[in-house]
Amino acid sequence: MYRWKDIRREAGVGRAVKRKTEAGKKCRIYMTIHKHLKRREKDGYLYLYENFKSSTEKRMAKGV
Repeated sequence: MYRWKDIRREAGVGRAVKRKTEAGKKCRIYMTIHKHLKRREKDGYLYLYENFKSSTEKRMAKGV
């Protein structure tokens, strides 16, 4: 199935699924199911990621 990886440092977001771009067909199917996910290619991998911040990042943004 899909391998989940946290790429928050790289993309500034929460969870991401990382697949080789050759597996683009599966990624596109995944994208149609989860339309809120954004896609971006980096280092020969296809990243699908959500735009959300963790609670710690929200606290840090407030300066607590």
